[in-house]
Amino acid sequence: MAVGKLTGPKKAAILLLALGEEGAAAVMQNLEEAEIQQVGYFMTRF
Repeated sequence: MAVGKLTGPKKAAILLLALGEEGAAAVMQNLEEAEIQQVGYFMTRF
C-alpha cells in the first residue's frame, strides 16, 4: 500500500505501533474516544 493512499487514522495506527506500548499510551491520552476507536480499529489490522 502506498503511503499517499493511507488515511490519517491509518497513518496514526502505524505510528502508534512503531512507538511501542508506552509511547502509544502517552499519545492516546490526548485523543478523543472516537479517534481512539478509529485508530484502534486499524491497529488491529496491521
